[in-house]
Amino acid sequence: MSTTNLINSNLHNSNKGMLICKDCGRVICNISDNLDCYKISYICRCGSMGSAEVNSVKLNIADSPSAVLKGNHIICPCCNLSLLALMPENYINIAFRIKCKCGHTFNKFKNYSDINKRLSEYNL
Repeated sequence: MSTTNLINSNLHNSNKGMLICKDCGRVICNISDNLDCYKISYICRCGSMGSAEVNSVKLNIADSPSAVLKGNHIICPCCNLSLLALMPENYINIAFRIKCKCGHTFNKFKNYSDINKRLSEYNL
């Protein structure tokens, strides 16, 4: 059974689907069923910080190459599955550590900008 921890966030489904800012209702990203476990932290356009975490104890430090960003979708370069659909118009910054069902772990994608200093509070 999966363990879900939410801070200032709501999930459309129990541990997948739309990640929503609890303060303003903006959709931050859509979490794919292709993720085995994840930790996602963000700063919403409304200024609040939030995060969602599912089975993050299984996550190791990212040992794989960067994920690929196609449009607003983060894609696993190893199996080409879509992992996250980002809504960049709804957040100021986002950080993540995600594990694809194929077993590879990512914490960045190509052309990713520097993480906002406030996100370091989440120890990603």
